[in-house]
Amino acid sequence: MRAFPDERDEVPTRGRLRGRFPELDSRSDGSLRVEERTDMGERYLVDMTTGEKIIPGSRRPDGTYRKEIRVRAGYVPL
Repeated sequence: MRAFPDERDEVPTRGRLRGRFPELDSRSDGSLRVEERTDMGERYLVDMTTGEKIIPGSRRPDGTYRKEIRVRAGYVPL
């Protein structure tokens, strides 16, 4: 039988309880992401430590998934 660690002995970090998938709970580099909206109401994330914007992935009508897009800080398209 496989032994599992007792989660009650662990101390939660940053005031959060550990989830089922701890690798997805927080970023390993300690960066902070904040959700913002454009004037048109579209959502995106901003990494406050690097300033890069992250446009989330989306699902296409045929069911496939678009990858998220990372935009470097200060980038202005032509």
